Amino acid sequence: MHADYAHKDQPPEISLTSERINAAAAYLADAWKSGRKKDPLPADLKPRTIEESHAIQDATLTALNAAVGGWKVSFNKQGTITRAPILRSIMFSAPARVSASSASIGIESEIGFRVLRSLPARAEEYSRTEVADAVEALPIFELLDSRYADPDAATPLERTADFANNGGLVHGPALGGWRSIDFKALDVVLTIDGKEVCRKAGSYPGGDPLAPAVVLVNTLRRSDGIAVGQIITTGNWTGANLVGPSSLAVAQFGGGFAPVTCAFAA
Repeated sequence: MHADYAHKDQPPEISLTSERINAAAAYLADAWKSGRKKDPLPADLKPRTIEESHAIQDATLTALNAAVGGWKVSFNKQGTITRAPILRSIMFSAPARVSASSASIGIESEIGFRVLRSLPARAEEYSRTEVADAVEALPIFELLDSRYADPDAATPLERTADFANNGGLVHGPALGGWRSIDFKALDVVLTIDGKEVCRKAGSYPGGDPLAPAVVLVNTLRRSDGIAVGQIITTGNWTGANLVGPSSLAVAQFGGGFAPVTCAFAA
């Protein structure tokens, strides 16, 4: 698996001008600040590469003057990484009570990793062992939201530019002894409003949630690195599930993890 997913250290390919990247970022930042949903980006501001999407993310952070509390990450078999920042202001410890931003919101049950020792910028790649030694594992709800009124009308690259549909994160207590877990067999049960909606075992794509975290660390080592306390969330175990504005969601992973619980308020 690791050979298939090996990250290619290539220079970024950005063709949008800095002015257009900043204009796209201002468009999305206004949606964050106002809470008003928007149409997809104007045609001349649409990203055409993943590098442009990431550049718009970075410029949006600057426009918001926002602190990064974590990252979401995924990558494909061609080694292309998709990452997005998670704003510290919308990260919560379970049991959490979160205001729903609209009539409904999506959630995904995930395993994430909190950084205990900084992984700063450097020329040399970080090894898997170095990353594993620097993190602890946590159960997570990723909250899904969009700054677009109709996310399906936006291109995948536009959705990536919009922090990859992230609307926040709720994390349960950390588990220090996570390295003995067989993630390929790990079970998870998701309940919403007391009803079991998903029960799966070994449902993480690829079987190894640390692998994308290592790729992210080695991507960000070329810029600012990853700071102590930041959380990396690495992908969905239970599918995307809608919850209502007054729902209670609970995800229980096996392996010794405590449940992660989130109540939503209108």
